[in-house]
Amino acid sequence: MMNTLGSTTLESRRQTAKVVMMYRIVDINARSVLIPAGVHSRGYANRYIVSFTTVNVHQISFSPTGIRLWNGLQEQVVPSPSIDVFMTRMGELYK
Repeated sequence: MMNTLGSTTLESRRQTAKVVMMYRIVDINARSVLIPAGVHSRGYANRYIVSFTTVNVHQISFSPTGIRLWNGLQEQVVPSPSIDVFMTRMGELYK
């Protein structure tokens, strides 16, 4: 039914919203929350370290899941100059 309506799934919309929020957080240069990954052998330079925890509630909260999604983005999407360009590139690559 979702395909016939041309709509995306709720999970997909939530992931997109998380990645857009991560773009906004990275754009304000929040170094107190995000720790750069230091090693840039693969991918782009704006990757961040996911904090380690054994508590399941923290593992599924916004920060770890948002950072994992951000680190999984393709290199063409990340260096966008504005939020509109970022969302357009996301839409083009992740249809």
